[in-house]
Amino acid sequence: MQISCEEFNEMEKKVSKRHGKESKYFQPQEFYYITHIKNLPNIISQGIFCHNEAEKKGLLSNEISSPEVMERRKNQSINGLPLWNYANLYIRATNAMLYRIILKYNVENLVILCIKKSVLNIPNSYVTNKNAACSFKDIYPTKKFEEVFKKIGKSISWQYWTEEYMQEVMAEILIPNRIPPEYIQKILVPSVESHKKILKFGIDHKKFPIIVEESQFFLPTRKIPLTRKMWVVRGDMFYSEMKTLTISVNTVGVMGAGLASRVKLQFFDVFEEYLQALKKEKLKMGEPYLYKRPDNIGNILVVTEKGDEEFVPSHWYLLFPTKNHWVHNSDIKGIEKGLIYLKENYKTLGINSLALPALGCGLGKLSWDEIGPMIVKHLKDTEMEVEIYLPDKEIPEKQLTKEFLLGN
Repeated sequence: MQISCEEFNEMEKKVSKRHGKESKYFQPQEFYYITHIKNLPNIISQGIFCHNEAEKKGLLSNEISSPEVMERRKNQSINGLPLWNYANLYIRATNAMLYRIILKYNVENLVILCIKKSVLNIPNSYVTNKNAACSFKDIYPTKKFEEVFKKIGKSISWQYWTEEYMQEVMAEILIPNRIPPEYIQKILVPSVESHKKILKFGIDHKKFPIIVEESQFFLPTRKIPLTRKMWVVRGDMFYSEMKTLTISVNTVGVMGAGLASRVKLQFFDVFEEYLQALKKEKLKMGEPYLYKRPDNIGNILVVTEKGDEEFVPSHWYLLFPTKNHWVHNSDIKGIEKGLIYLKENYKTLGINSLALPALGCGLGKLSWDEIGPMIVKHLKDTEMEVEIYLPDKEIPEKQLTKEFLLGN
């Protein structure tokens, strides 16, 4: 079940007001082109060609676009020029297209080119408020960019809310035929290894700075190994490859903030399961509840350019009580009791891999120096793979060491 845009906006206002935050719009200073790393030398020397021109020049040996999508773009025109005669840039790089091709081509084979905002001044260019191929009527001259952007500029993730929001994150800039290389201002890569690979191409990194930006590729910005099967991670837990995601909850049925509110908005069936677990007294302090989300519900990973949804098997959700009432601070004794329960029952529950936040360290007012070692203490000797996601605050380096967390 997905909520409507109106419901999302209303809930977001309430959460933002509660935490003294106003919804903000990010202001794009650049646009993004996603390509295979092997295409870089040609792009740097000649520019970014539209699909049709690239095909004529024999430059598609490392093409990452879907043939079906290109066929669709071939048959749709703006003022007599087919969509595949436009080089397309994205307003947001971290979108469904990027996630799909990462799954298909391996993140190390991909780069994101950052294109100057002045590209909007190229004659006969257009802006869309959704993906061009599946919302063909929503196309405007780039002189209307600011007007269009006011309607779609809320900084949201492509991965959740409604299909409309997911499509808006795929909004494009369409440039006819070619984008000259002088519009390229930097190159984003997922790792130091990718950075080294590009330098071997002989690209002038002073003219085209190469920047490692893991988060732009849905990767954690830091991953610290503690044991063979346990890591401390800085990043977005919802992109974890662990099968089970842990969500901090209270025992009064409110998912109003933090990761819990994100789950409620993104996966409403998880919220309904949470309410039922409370009603049946299967969830209480010291006893987390596992929701084995059926695969036929699926996590929506992408909405393709054809408008189709592509699914992968669902995450499971471990609903972990950290407090009784949502207005209270987290209960550290109750959290430890829940960790002991998890350690004793994870095999019976069938949990093989687990991602969990620093329980109680956000709105619950607990500190990492207490919770980090506690989580590690109780889960380090299990057979599960475990990722512990750091709270959204600075943590002293000393408190991220094996000596501190393992108590060695």
